[in-house]
Amino acid sequence: MFDRKALFDKIREVKGHPLTQADVDAVNAVLDGLQPGTDPRWLIEARKDLGLKEIPGAQHAPRIINMLKLLRYPFSDDETPWCGTAMAAWMTQAGIAPPPQAYRAANWRDWGMPCTPQVGAVGVKSRVGGNHVTMIVGITADRKFYKGLGANQSNGVNIADFPVDVIDSFRWPSTVAVAGLSLPVMPRGTLVGSEA
Repeated sequence: MFDRKALFDKIREVKGHPLTQADVDAVNAVLDGLQPGTDPRWLIEARKDLGLKEIPGAQHAPRIINMLKLLRYPFSDDETPWCGTAMAAWMTQAGIAPPPQAYRAANWRDWGMPCTPQVGAVGVKSRVGGNHVTMIVGITADRKFYKGLGANQSNGVNIADFPVDVIDSFRWPSTVAVAGLSLPVMPRGTLVGSEA
C-alpha cells in the first residue's frame, strides 16, 4: 500500500522546510489523478458539478434547470438527456462557445477541432438510441478504459469508465491551443450504467 505520509516526509526533507497547504493540495491532486494548475478551464467548471444528480419525479435539480436557462434551451426538466447541456454550460462558463443545439450529444462530434485523447478532450460516443458526450480525464492502467467526467452518466455528474473503442471522436475548442495533457493513469471504476 502506498504511504502518502512517507512521501510528504521525503518532500519536506528535500525542500528543507515545511510544506504549505497549497503544496499538500497539489501533491494530493497529482496522486489522485488530477493536474492542478493545468486543467483546462472547462474541466475546472465541470469538476464543480461532480456529484450533481437528477431528482426523480416531479421535482428537478435546480442546477440542471439553471444550465437550461443559461443556454436558453427549450426544456424545463432533468429527465431530458442532459449530457450535452452540461457540456455546453461548462464550456459557456469557461468562455467557450458550444456548438449549435449542443444539448444534442451528436453535435459535439464535429465541434472545434480534432485532437488526440488527452485531459480535457471532449469525447463523443455513439450508442443505441442516441449519442453521449463526456470529458476525458484519464485512462486505466491496462489502457482499456478512458475515464470520462460527464453528465447524465447513471443520472448524475461523475467520472465513469468507457471502453476505449466506444469513443469515436475527440474534440478540442478551436479557440484554445491544444494543451497535449497526458492522460493520468487512474484506477478502474464504474462502467456508466445509463446515458439516457
